[in-house]
Amino acid sequence: MRKLGWLGLGALLLGSCGLVGTREPLSVSKVSFPSTVSPQEPLTVGVNIEVASCTQRDQQLTLLERTPTRLSLSGTFRRTSGIGLACTAAVTERTLTYTDAGTPPRTGPFEIVVNGKSWGKVNIK
Repeated sequence: MRKLGWLGLGALLLGSCGLVGTREPLSVSKVSFPSTVSPQEPLTVGVNIEVASCTQRDQQLTLLERTPTRLSLSGTFRRTSGIGLACTAAVTERTLTYTDAGTPPRTGPFEIVVNGKSWGKVNIK
């Protein structure tokens, strides 16, 4: 059997403390955005997520694709083991926001996609 190097041992210890984790998709409960916007004005998208207090850290929205007809976001979090952490198994709601600057100009209808699911379309005036 191979010996663990210092780096491997450090990663193992950090993982057991909940300091290192893997990225996983967020549980999205609702996505909100205006029904109408101009082609180039800022468009703010609110993404409601469910967060398990002990094991989910570093929730974020990342731009996957932006075309004139579509905004596609990825919502992820870092899962930690929770070993050694004192916490309740509570699930809370949180809203993350992403603002699209409007470049390139949007054409209608403009689709909003989060984690591969279409949440609706915005009319472009």
